[in-house]
Amino acid sequence: MKHKAVTQRILAWMLALALLFTGILPANTASLTVNAANTTKSSNEITTAEEFPTKIPAGETYTLTADIKLADGQQITDLAGTLDGQGHVITLSGKALAENVSGTIQNLGVAGSVDVTSGYRGSIADNLTGTIQNSYSQAKSMTTGKLLADWLER
Repeated sequence: MKHKAVTQRILAWMLALALLFTGILPANTASLTVNAANTTKSSNEITTAEEFPTKIPAGETYTLTADIKLADGQQITDLAGTLDGQGHVITLSGKALAENVSGTIQNLGVAGSVDVTSGYRGSIADNLTGTIQNSYSQAKSMTTGKLLADWLER
């Protein structure tokens, strides 16, 4: 009697394992290939200043994969989506990182300099209605060729 019960338990476990592996493994394992050398990047990854977008639409995320230095006056005009710096730094050259930000800028460092010609402007955004989180700026604010600090001392 015990032998029959043990046999039934073993068969039940074998059936359970067979059903489990049937659901996990692909039907045709011969057609399963892995290409580890495929290192194509996402179209929304930024690795150079030349790839830096002028607009980031709502619903899109752009990620920085390296520190970059922008050309003189280069900036994002409208940022409604997300710019994720992934801990990298963008060096500015004359203009704020973005003119209008209604989306999110995160995990980003900003350096370089920004020319302040009028009003209240920042180095990350000129007009902000969105979110800036886990980001910092070490950019210098310049007004008519002098540091803002020099201008305030007058």
